[in-house]
Amino acid sequence: MPSRTLLIWNPGSGRVRRSPRALDGLRSAVGEACGRAARDAAEVCSAVRELAPGPDDLLCVAGGDGTLQAILTALDEIGGEWPRFVMLQAGSTNMTAVDHQGRRRLDSASEAVRAWIAAGHPGGRRIRRRVLRIESGARAPLLGFFFGIGAITEGVRIFEERLRGVGRPGEWAGGLAAARVALSAVLGRTAVPGELEVRTDWSGEGVAWDSVRVLAQIASTLDRLILGARPFWGTEAGALDVTRVEADARHLGRRLWRVALGRPGRHLRSAEGYASHATDRLVLDFEGPFILDGERFELAAGDGPLVLTAPREIEWVVPW
Repeated sequence: MPSRTLLIWNPGSGRVRRSPRALDGLRSAVGEACGRAARDAAEVCSAVRELAPGPDDLLCVAGGDGTLQAILTALDEIGGEWPRFVMLQAGSTNMTAVDHQGRRRLDSASEAVRAWIAAGHPGGRRIRRRVLRIESGARAPLLGFFFGIGAITEGVRIFEERLRGVGRPGEWAGGLAAARVALSAVLGRTAVPGELEVRTDWSGEGVAWDSVRVLAQIASTLDRLILGARPFWGTEAGALDVTRVEADARHLGRRLWRVALGRPGRHLRSAEGYASHATDRLVLDFEGPFILDGERFELAAGDGPLVLTAPREIEWVVPW
């Protein structure tokens, strides 16, 4: 049984905005002293510092992928051992939560966690995932689960500008944004917004670089991405799954489904612009934006390279 059950929730998250009373029971069960609202990274950092979660605590997070990313980054900055986590799906796509618990409505999940707390925290599944860590010489480390560059940044822009406020955006909206970018790449065959020159050292040692123009490059520690995609087929042992599609990849229209499902067959070969590897350390050098768990960051000239690792684990608790 944890020493304390804590709660950080984002009032600006999509599902919290649409169902503002969904967390009332859970907030009451946790108590005012153990709960904090946080809308952005600065408020998240303040909430984490005030609550000071430790290894004997349980931290419930009601927010989206970006909220969790900010919490993990703040915990890393503070240092020390982490609490266990319960994730309530309160964002728009909730890719990190769906990966380890499947889909769950915010109101039913909140009530399930409240009842579980009232019963003394009996049972519950325990699931561990590696956490992606991104370092460069120009900024403090960032933590999360999904990194993307190239056309990934354009997909996030389309989602934010055109789809986030439409109805009840969820995985379908993120998938629609990805499909829009993919269609542009397949039909246009001109430069897709977001394409960029990237130097990659797959070994992570910073000594064996290749340099190509990239349509999209992603790295993740999750088993499942948006809409069930798993676009990785590397056979090496490593905590990070990494896939790259080059800007001039051959037969892109016919092979995108293979990329999305991680089914290379004999078609997805490095010589034709498709590469996927598992590694414990990846080094990337480029100039431009990158995405971490739906949040946009910028790597300016002279800031790089970025070093991606996954040195520690998070422990999820799924009460239902």
